[in-house]
Amino acid sequence: MSSASTSSKRGGFKIRPLYQPLSDRRPSLGLLGGNGYKNRRFDPKYYGLLLLLLPFFYLLLRSGSPTIPFHHPLGEPYGNTTFAPTLARQIPPYVHYVFGLSPTFGGKSFAFIHYVCLSSALVILKPEVIYMHYVYEPTGWWWEQYKERVAKSGTTRLQMVKQRDVTSVFGNSIEHFAHKADVLRLEVLRDYGGIYLDSDVMVIKDLAPLYRHEAVMAMESQPNLDPALPPSGLCNAVVLAKPYSSFIGGAVAGILPNV
Repeated sequence: MSSASTSSKRGGFKIRPLYQPLSDRRPSLGLLGGNGYKNRRFDPKYYGLLLLLLPFFYLLLRSGSPTIPFHHPLGEPYGNTTFAPTLARQIPPYVHYVFGLSPTFGGKSFAFIHYVCLSSALVILKPEVIYMHYVYEPTGWWWEQYKERVAKSGTTRLQMVKQRDVTSVFGNSIEHFAHKADVLRLEVLRDYGGIYLDSDVMVIKDLAPLYRHEAVMAMESQPNLDPALPPSGLCNAVVLAKPYSSFIGGAVAGILPNV
């Protein structure tokens, strides 16, 4: 037989065949082929098995991950935001303000009190984005100081959002700037999610315990502030919501037609 198919020794040297039949190859793991031999293609039926196991390993890794702080952005998009709600945190790292819906700013231009209140949210909450929703952009020295402070924060960017002038909702005429703000705050929370704050709300404590809820709204106390009396209604000066929250969606569909 030729040297191409046999192995022999000549002059003390071992001559290996140029071709080794498949039956002579060493067996290996069955995953590498149907007959269990080396150099065989990966059996296609095991691709399905690996795909079934991938979600299990993904959940196993996620279960041990630490809670992400409020101001830390997440990578997976959700709707028109860059936030993906989880059971541990459903409120996105955004803070919303509605300001400048009247050319006269309701007689209250951006002043020292607004600078202090907005700065408190910047320092305590450290949001990823502060959205300023406006029709007439604020002006003045305190506004310029606030923009500069946000730019130097290192944690937050200021996003100016030009809004429409709300004149009616579902056929109901709206003239007062406060009622226009009532409409816009619900719409931006529905579309973006996050925390809405009135411009005269001062934040003195982190709201982290509330981030796991789908939506949060304060209760309005009685005029005499008697804690023994039941609340007189809801207060929309502070509202937290995840994007497309069912509560906010219901408010837009049910409350706004009655504005």
